[in-house]
Amino acid sequence: MQNGSYRIFKDKVVIRIKDRLCDTPTEMLSSKLFLQMVSHSIGALSRRNSRLLGIFDHTEIDGDDIRLLIETFLFLTKLPADLVPRVVKGSDQFFRNRSLFNEFVEYLYNSWREMQRLIICDSQDETYDQRPYRTFNNTVETLTHLVRSAYRDIQENITGNHPRIYRQVRAGAEIATIALPRQINYPNGIFKLLNDIALIRQVLIYPPLIFNPPMNKRSGTFERVNRNPLEFINIKKDDWLCYPARVGPLVIMVYFT
Repeated sequence: MQNGSYRIFKDKVVIRIKDRLCDTPTEMLSSKLFLQMVSHSIGALSRRNSRLLGIFDHTEIDGDDIRLLIETFLFLTKLPADLVPRVVKGSDQFFRNRSLFNEFVEYLYNSWREMQRLIICDSQDETYDQRPYRTFNNTVETLTHLVRSAYRDIQENITGNHPRIYRQVRAGAEIATIALPRQINYPNGIFKLLNDIALIRQVLIYPPLIFNPPMNKRSGTFERVNRNPLEFINIKKDDWLCYPARVGPLVIMVYFT
């Protein structure tokens, strides 16, 4: 990703971009986000002692093994499986059982799709909010195409077969938003600290949008405090968003992280 960042929270990934996402499968597979996703997935398989880790010829998997696997994926987007071991030294271990390797790729793809995926387009000093369709098309649609095309190219080069039926599932982000800071005339000067937080202007949703939040059973009571929390907390603007909610004649600024 160029001029962007990301954060992963358990089963959620939030991608914040300033300019653009990846343009090619090679750029996507070479990103730090993909490296972390592969590492996270392999860690989950290790905790379950999964047979999918049989694609490696040893049990202790380290960072070098993961980087070798990613390099193999990079060439599998361009070359058939028979040629990859000739250009990627050590990758022959992955092709001992191509059916198992294909299952691993399917698991990796599904692990990404099972996450809740959000893209935030930072429109500060830009005009993304004035051309939202183009912005969403260059981000969400591009990411969807890249993920699906890389997944299909890799699987087809592993198996040597082309599917008869293609699943056009949501492979990119499930929700995207264009946000930018907006000066709001709050009555109290302390609230000006909130003007650095990006305000949501447009939202794109791929329905059905289904989130499964954990069960929340509150206990205790809400206690009133004598000081405004803004007086003693440090707000990191990149960790927050503001959603302006219209409630009857009022506009309620909902800040969340």
